[in-house]
Amino acid sequence: STENPAAAAAATATIPTSNSSSLDAQKFSKRLKDQFREQIGLFREGVYLITGLKVDMNMDPANPDAIRFKVRSMYNERESDHLELLWRKNKKKHGHGHGHGHGKRASPR
Repeated sequence: STENPAAAAAATATIPTSNSSSLDAQKFSKRLKDQFREQIGLFREGVYLITGLKVDMNMDPANPDAIRFKVRSMYNERESDHLELLWRKNKKKHGHGHGHGHGKRASPR
Protein backbone atom coordinates (compact mmCIF):
# COMPACT_ATOMS: atom_id res chain seq x y z
CA SER A 1 0.00 0.00 0.00
CA THR A 2 1.22 3.50 -0.81
CA GLU A 3 -0.73 5.07 2.05
CA ASN A 4 1.29 6.68 4.83
CA PRO A 5 0.61 4.64 8.02
CA ALA A 6 1.21 7.63 10.32
CA ALA A 7 -1.26 9.75 8.37
CA ALA A 8 -3.78 6.90 8.40
CA ALA A 9 -3.39 6.51 12.18
CA ALA A 10 -3.82 10.25 12.69
CA ALA A 11 -6.91 10.33 10.44
CA THR A 12 -8.62 7.49 12.28
CA ALA A 13 -7.68 8.66 15.78
CA THR A 14 -10.38 10.24 17.91
CA ILE A 15 -9.60 13.88 18.52
CA PRO A 16 -10.33 14.94 22.09
CA THR A 17 -13.11 17.53 22.40
CA SER A 18 -13.11 20.48 24.74
CA ASN A 19 -15.19 18.33 27.13
CA SER A 20 -12.53 15.63 27.22
CA SER A 21 -10.19 15.44 30.13
CA SER A 22 -6.64 16.68 30.02
CA LEU A 23 -5.54 13.06 30.42
CA ASP A 24 -7.31 12.07 27.17
CA ALA A 25 -5.58 14.92 25.35
CA GLN A 26 -2.22 13.84 26.73
CA LYS A 27 -2.83 10.23 25.64
CA PHE A 28 -3.81 11.40 22.15
CA SER A 29 -0.71 13.59 21.90
CA LYS A 30 1.55 10.76 23.08
CA ARG A 31 -0.04 8.33 20.61
CA LEU A 32 0.55 10.75 17.71
CA LYS A 33 4.16 11.41 18.79
CA ASP A 34 4.80 7.66 19.04
CA GLN A 35 3.33 7.06 15.57
CA PHE A 36 5.40 9.81 13.98
CA ARG A 37 8.56 8.66 15.80
CA GLU A 38 7.98 5.13 14.47
CA GLN A 39 7.37 6.35 10.91
CA ILE A 40 10.44 8.59 10.97
CA GLY A 41 12.50 5.60 12.12
CA LEU A 42 11.13 3.47 9.28
CA PHE A 43 11.87 6.23 6.78
CA ARG A 44 15.45 6.63 8.02
CA GLU A 45 15.98 2.86 7.88
CA GLY A 46 14.59 2.77 4.32
CA VAL A 47 16.90 5.59 3.20
CA TYR A 48 19.85 3.74 4.75
CA LEU A 49 18.97 0.41 3.11
CA ILE A 50 18.37 2.00 -0.31
CA THR A 51 21.23 4.52 -0.41
CA GLY A 52 23.69 3.34 2.24
CA LEU A 53 23.47 6.75 3.92
CA LYS A 54 22.56 7.57 7.50
CA VAL A 55 21.16 11.08 7.86
CA ASP A 56 20.89 12.74 11.27
CA MET A 57 19.12 16.07 11.70
CA ASN A 58 19.80 18.26 14.75
CA MET A 59 19.08 21.82 15.77
CA ASP A 60 22.16 24.05 15.78
CA PRO A 61 22.60 25.23 19.39
CA ALA A 62 24.45 28.35 18.24
CA ASN A 63 21.70 29.34 15.78
CA PRO A 64 18.02 28.48 16.47
CA ASP A 65 17.13 29.27 12.82
CA ALA A 66 19.50 26.60 11.51
CA ILE A 67 19.47 22.83 11.27
CA ARG A 68 22.56 20.62 11.00
CA PHE A 69 22.48 17.50 8.85
CA LYS A 70 25.12 14.86 9.41
CA VAL A 71 25.45 12.32 6.59
CA ARG A 72 27.42 9.09 7.03
CA SER A 73 27.94 6.30 4.52
CA MET A 74 27.96 2.58 5.30
CA TYR A 75 31.08 2.44 3.12
CA ASN A 76 33.15 4.85 5.25
CA GLU A 77 36.44 3.46 6.44
CA ARG A 78 35.90 5.05 9.86
CA GLU A 79 32.66 5.65 11.78
CA SER A 80 33.80 9.24 12.40
CA ASP A 81 33.90 10.05 8.63
CA HIS A 82 30.89 12.20 7.75
CA LEU A 83 29.61 15.16 5.80
CA GLU A 84 27.95 17.94 7.77
CA LEU A 85 25.57 20.47 6.23
CA LEU A 86 24.02 23.57 7.77
CA TRP A 87 20.58 24.69 6.56
CA ARG A 88 19.37 28.14 7.54
CA LYS A 89 15.57 27.89 7.58
CA ASN A 90 14.71 31.60 7.56
CA LYS A 91 17.19 32.83 4.99
CA LYS A 92 15.69 35.70 2.99
CA LYS A 93 15.54 35.19 -0.75
CA HIS A 94 16.82 37.97 -2.99
CA GLY A 95 15.63 37.55 -6.55
CA HIS A 96 16.32 34.41 -8.56
CA GLY A 97 19.47 32.34 -8.52
CA HIS A 98 20.56 32.18 -4.88
CA GLY A 99 20.47 35.91 -4.26
CA HIS A 100 22.63 36.93 -7.22
CA GLY A 101 21.15 39.81 -9.16
CA HIS A 102 18.26 41.88 -7.95
CA GLY A 103 16.52 42.76 -11.22
CA LYS A 104 13.19 41.48 -12.42
CA ARG A 105 13.16 38.09 -14.01
CA ALA A 106 12.19 38.06 -17.67
CA SER A 107 9.03 36.12 -18.37
CA PRO A 108 9.12 33.49 -21.13
CA ARG A 109 7.35 34.38 -24.39
